[in-house]
Amino acid sequence: MGGRSFVIAVASALVLSAAIAAAQPKPDALTNPFANDPTALNAGRSVYTAACISCHGITGVGSDRAPALNSGNFAHGGRDDQLFQTIRGGVPGTQMPSFAKLPADDIWRLVIFVKSFSAQSGGPSTGDAKAGEALFFSDKGGCSSCHEINGRGGTAASDLSAEGVKADGLIRVGVQHSRGPDTRIVDIALRDGRKLHGVLKARDVTAVHVQLADGRYVMLDLADVTSMTDQGRAVPSDIAKRLSHEDVEDLTAYLAAHKARDLAQTAKVVPAPVLPYERIVKPAAGDWASYWGDYAGHHFSELSQINAGNVNQLQARWAAPMLGDTVMEATPLVVDGVMYMAGPPGDVAAFDARSGLQIWRFHRKQDVKNPYQINPFNKGVAVLDGRVFFGTLDNNLIALDAHTGRELWEKTISDTMAGYTITGAPLALKDKLIVGMSGGEMGIRGYLDAYDPATGKQLWRTFTIAAPGEPGGDTWAGDSWKYGGAPTWLTGSYDPETNTLIWPTGNPGPDFNPDLRKGDNLYTDSVLALDADTGKLK
Repeated sequence: MGGRSFVIAVASALVLSAAIAAAQPKPDALTNPFANDPTALNAGRSVYTAACISCHGITGVGSDRAPALNSGNFAHGGRDDQLFQTIRGGVPGTQMPSFAKLPADDIWRLVIFVKSFSAQSGGPSTGDAKAGEALFFSDKGGCSSCHEINGRGGTAASDLSAEGVKADGLIRVGVQHSRGPDTRIVDIALRDGRKLHGVLKARDVTAVHVQLADGRYVMLDLADVTSMTDQGRAVPSDIAKRLSHEDVEDLTAYLAAHKARDLAQTAKVVPAPVLPYERIVKPAAGDWASYWGDYAGHHFSELSQINAGNVNQLQARWAAPMLGDTVMEATPLVVDGVMYMAGPPGDVAAFDARSGLQIWRFHRKQDVKNPYQINPFNKGVAVLDGRVFFGTLDNNLIALDAHTGRELWEKTISDTMAGYTITGAPLALKDKLIVGMSGGEMGIRGYLDAYDPATGKQLWRTFTIAAPGEPGGDTWAGDSWKYGGAPTWLTGSYDPETNTLIWPTGNPGPDFNPDLRKGDNLYTDSVLALDADTGKLK
């Protein structure tokens, strides 16, 4: 094909793509065109019956494949236009597919029907928020025995730290427990004689998960269960007797005041440990405790159950949707049978490694996207004590409670629009979290950071491009050191005996034009030995 023909073909393709994009239904950010149409509800019910009922249930109570729709709490936004986008685009990494082939009008009507599950009359609360707080954490209210707000309370039921994003009418419905998922209480007897009583969290043909009254999460093989007896719904049945109208209004007012999870408070939470430092230094058999498996970076397991003689007999045990919206590059960590997995732009989940049942899932939407973003990947998480750590594409370093997946703290560590991003897996040390960065092609100066795992406070930053006056600073011509690259996205290794980090760096920038960066360009394409306490080059 000649050059001119190629240009014409590309131009034609661009025009066609633009025309197709323009023809795609775009939701009105303010209004649903069928909001005042009395026929829309029944029309939406027909769409729901045909496309949604098998996963979300007849009354929107949800299932093991899909969340409840009757609580008024929608993970990706509850405005009509946000629900439209979720239905049309699907949710990558989950079992929620795209319904882009549905006509836009059908989606709008479906939105109206979905929201009818949680519709409730009643205006703003007339209660006293201070009285509601006291009631929430009292024996009479009993709310905190199951629910938490900003780290205070139980974990058996939903986190109510951001309940205030709902309308007061929906909050009132939740307080009265008149709608919501059909969670059950069960009694379980085991072959070893143990008896368990708790909330049934998940079940399939091989495993069952139960959360006990003390918050512990127990994963069981069904083969070890001799009986499981349903003891009814896991919601209080005496709300109408226990709470007066004024009590309900006070609780509604208290919850309505909480619009977002307060990370200044949740950062103070100290979760029970799941992986202390000593077990990262010497991983237990069957654990994969860090990105490379151990601090030495061997990336090798000494387990012998699978070997050259039987590897050809392996069969699929379970499958689960992958996380994120691009290709998967993460190395999962496994601790005591729990697999921690990550995916871009900011997704983490915990699975039962034996059955594949999901324990929890966390999603952090990408607030800032560089238009030149070229590496939308995530290579994994770190686990230390009771926290799970990971980075997002828009440079948020986040700590989660390893037991619940609820966010504890978040720190923005760089400017996404300057070209920086986080794609690598952090490395957890005894009292530090080591975090690299990506963006060597974006005209940035690379660095390696250390943070306090408990608070997210930055402890040190070491630049991987030597500046003028520093050792190696004379290996850069002019100001080329300011944008010389040397990213640190590949997780390094660690020697506990000498307290030394061994960390690789990446390409110089620009990659293919050395005339703009004459010299040896230290410390790009190098391996650095750093003091873990200070970050100083050894």
